[in-house]
Amino acid sequence: MNKKYSIIIPCLLLLTSAIFSCGYFSTSNYLPHIDTINIPLVTVETPEVDIGFDEQVTQALRDKFRSKWQEGGDSVLTMTIKDYRIDPISFDANNQPEQFRMRLFLDYNFYDNKKNKIIDAKKDYVQTHDFFIVSVRGEEPETKEFAIEKLIEELSDELYNSLAEQW
Repeated sequence: MNKKYSIIIPCLLLLTSAIFSCGYFSTSNYLPHIDTINIPLVTVETPEVDIGFDEQVTQALRDKFRSKWQEGGDSVLTMTIKDYRIDPISFDANNQPEQFRMRLFLDYNFYDNKKNKIIDAKKDYVQTHDFFIVSVRGEEPETKEFAIEKLIEELSDELYNSLAEQW
């Protein structure tokens, strides 16, 4: 009877794990021939952003992508920021802004130098971050500076997931 349980228990554990798992899987074998990436300084074509914004975006991208690939020339990710806008999207009873929408308009190109081809390229890509400047509807207010950090973080996360992992 012990042999029977020695087979049944591992099978039950495996079945339980399969049923209760969240369904997460990684496609980290995506682009297996690429071991390195070059991310040059982001180009900014709008005067709307603060000085150093290009360096902030570049560093966030490098930090994110280097969790998978080292610095080098197997691939290159270039980006041009075309425009940056921040517009009020909701107002209080006195017609004062409560919530803003921050948008970054950009073009990017992800190139495979080993196979000499474009992996992905987008024109007019838009990254959006909405934020409140006052406590409203249970939402915490954000400063413009914090909202910019969140916008950059969300951009680097989305591009990494799309380009490096194919999620």
